[in-house]
Amino acid sequence: MRKRPTNRYTGFIKAGVLGTFVYKFSIFGWLVGDIVALVIYCFLWIAVFANSPTATINGFTSTGMLAYVVSARIIGHLVNSSSSFYNVGSDIREGTIANRLSKPINYRRTQMYSSIGQYIGSFILFFFPLYVPAQLILHFAFGVAFPAWYNILLFLVSSFLSMLIIDSFDFIIGQVAFFTGALFGVMLVKDAVMSFLSGGMIPLSFFPQGFQTVFKFLPFSSMLQTPAFIALGMYSFEEALIKIAWQCVWVVFLGLLSYATFGRTVKRVISVGG
Repeated sequence: MRKRPTNRYTGFIKAGVLGTFVYKFSIFGWLVGDIVALVIYCFLWIAVFANSPTATINGFTSTGMLAYVVSARIIGHLVNSSSSFYNVGSDIREGTIANRLSKPINYRRTQMYSSIGQYIGSFILFFFPLYVPAQLILHFAFGVAFPAWYNILLFLVSSFLSMLIIDSFDFIIGQVAFFTGALFGVMLVKDAVMSFLSGGMIPLSFFPQGFQTVFKFLPFSSMLQTPAFIALGMYSFEEALIKIAWQCVWVVFLGLLSYATFGRTVKRVISVGG
């Protein structure tokens, strides 16, 4: 019996999961740095609210902001588990891209399935062990309510869609390596822009109204703020479904765009090298 085409890619999911566990100590090092940064952020916002003339700033109380900062930081590690950006840059830098393209499998799809494996591994190894204790601390120390069961289910869907959006975005930006040969500088700019515009540093409600209107037509809020707000119960059930629907639109659009751009860049590279 002939195997279905999708079966040949399931091995990349397994490889992505195993890769997360192989480099777990390296990722733990990054987490330690992020925890330090998270503590600094928390003290910063505590100081901001302590010196604010009002108890609420742009719809956030002091407790609500702490809950958002902690949740967004942990969720950010989960949804940013995409490996496409690094893999594309590594393949081009090391010259293995030609060998991978010669195989009877779709290169873009292998990267996506590998990122799905990384997402599963990150969820098991880092997100669940960190998010649950964080929620317990927020609840018993600061009185933050636990999310409703449907928020948890919707969050799981939303976080997976966020990862797919980021993966397509990373794959598109990663193709810059075809022209530059390296991605370190591009990575720094990309990470800074994504963190700022996705709500990783501050909620998007802190931006001027004109910027918020523009952000509605960009995919960045769907990368982090949407799953974070859903996890915190800041959206109603209907609002969460609308946000997830928008995420689905971005998954399809950026997914198709990643295939289209890769088709053009590959042709350019082959024509130059051939």
